[in-house]
Amino acid sequence: MKNTMVKNKTLLASAILALTAFSSGAYAQTFSQDHTINLLARITPVVFEVKPTSDLESQYELTFNPAARTLGTVDVPFTHVNTTGKAINARLTGEAVLTDGKNNTIPLSIYYNGVEISHDSSSAVVDETTSATRGNANLKIQPVSLNQDTTPSGNYTGEVTVTFESDV
Repeated sequence: MKNTMVKNKTLLASAILALTAFSSGAYAQTFSQDHTINLLARITPVVFEVKPTSDLESQYELTFNPAARTLGTVDVPFTHVNTTGKAINARLTGEAVLTDGKNNTIPLSIYYNGVEISHDSSSAVVDETTSATRGNANLKIQPVSLNQDTTPSGNYTGEVTVTFESDV
């Protein structure tokens, strides 16, 4: 009888163990749902561009009006954009003058988008809000003054180099 009791205890223990495993498995069952979210990120490249709207001519002429003894202006159309969130600055590389090859000069004023540009310092010519979208402006070149009495006649030439840069 002792043997039977040991067998029954073993059987009972096995049954309890199996029942415990089964019942805890039933209560521990987890439910889950998976969802896939498709993502896309479009990182646009930084665009900084200031350029003439068409090819530059080989030479622009400031037309002389002999009756008024004045020089005209030159307007070169440009397009600009800066997606860095900063303003567009401009400065001259060197002095803007016309010279007759001797010692006679005619100083020039240079403007972009209505803002005067100098070689001494950089100037904001397009603000950060406006520069974020493509826009157009003229590069205007005009004589500072032409002394009607002392400017000798002759052929005057020169070049203007403008550096455009993003504000830092």
